[in-house]
Amino acid sequence: MEEFITYLKNISPLKEESSSDFLSKCRKFSFQKGHYLVKDGQVSQYLYFVKSGIGKVFYLKEGKELIDWISDEGNLLTSVTSFLTHQPSKHYV
Repeated sequence: MEEFITYLKNISPLKEESSSDFLSKCRKFSFQKGHYLVKDGQVSQYLYFVKSGIGKVFYLKEGKELIDWISDEGNLLTSVTSFLTHQPSKHYV
């Protein structure tokens, strides 16, 4: 989880107490390749930090996968609009 705190500190300074509080609310997940974090029609409830691997945000149009966003190691991943508005996603993550 230290990688995530480093990521946040690169955006804005964090006091040690704030870092500890923030980490207490974080959970570590591991997923297999091909696992969907969010599907079309679901609400994106989490903001994911990619520690290793790669993830993509995409939608389907006429049966074709159209990628909107790719996140690799050390970056965030979610269906942004759904996460911020608490509305169903139009994307797969």
